Amino acid sequence: MHERQSFMQTFNVPQLFAKDVNFLATLDNDLGIKFYNNSENVRKANVVLDQNLIVFVLEGEKVIYHASKKFSIRPYEGAFLRKGQYLMSENPLTNHQYEAIFFFFKDEVAAQHISQGNSDDAEATSLSFLKGNPLIKAYLNALKNYPSEVNSSKDGQLLRLKFAELFYLLQKSNPRLGHQLLQRNQTNEVELFKLMQTTLTENLTLEQYAFLAGTSVSTFKRRFIEQFEQSPRSWITEKRLEIAAQILSKTNASVGEIGDMVGYENTSHFIKMFRLKFGFSPQQFRLNRKE
Repeated sequence: MHERQSFMQTFNVPQLFAKDVNFLATLDNDLGIKFYNNSENVRKANVVLDQNLIVFVLEGEKVIYHASKKFSIRPYEGAFLRKGQYLMSENPLTNHQYEAIFFFFKDEVAAQHISQGNSDDAEATSLSFLKGNPLIKAYLNALKNYPSEVNSSKDGQLLRLKFAELFYLLQKSNPRLGHQLLQRNQTNEVELFKLMQTTLTENLTLEQYAFLAGTSVSTFKRRFIEQFEQSPRSWITEKRLEIAAQILSKTNASVGEIGDMVGYENTSHFIKMFRLKFGFSPQQFRLNRKE
């Protein structure tokens, strides 16, 4: 983990897309659809969502990091993200193109179009994976001509109808979605232990940890030391190296692969830190365990 602080650009959406010709929104801005494409890799961009978001990938891969969860979505898979702060990566993959459709909406829009259903075992969450199916795929493909054929100022009712259709199709394949959409966050304070569990093996800066926690860097460090009785750097290093030692003992993965698994992009740095903690290089550690 790097503690050096630097300028960190943050993207506020959907405001970022307000004047984009590929962004369609109702006049009251309570819902909007953004048709997005990109041909370059984006690594862990800081994104603040001022509205709830349902995103479906059409080409490539999207990786989403939240304080409590992370996962990736591929073509015709989706995610529900409650308004808040996220890190997001975009990978064009084989076709050298990343393409997605973003559906932004306020809480009131969801309440108008969904039923809560059976919520006995449904978890209120800020980030949920959404399964796709042939009906959703057909729905998404049918929207591709909207930027050129639909006018935001004149076709607001059409956009509302398309949102109603989306919610219906999603509930059909994701029965818990209604409950998750209707729930509100009970607290704005992020649980640090869950955040660290979720992101432990990611190569994040201290600024990025603080961003996901919704705090300043100084507040994050203070809260962290109060809870863990260690600095973020020392705690993360210790836990990563403990995981690396377990992997070395149980697998034949290369040292470089293991370093990457636990968040070290530089193999030489991984070996150096491992030797400082255990007194042996990773390879020597493995050989000693086999004797």
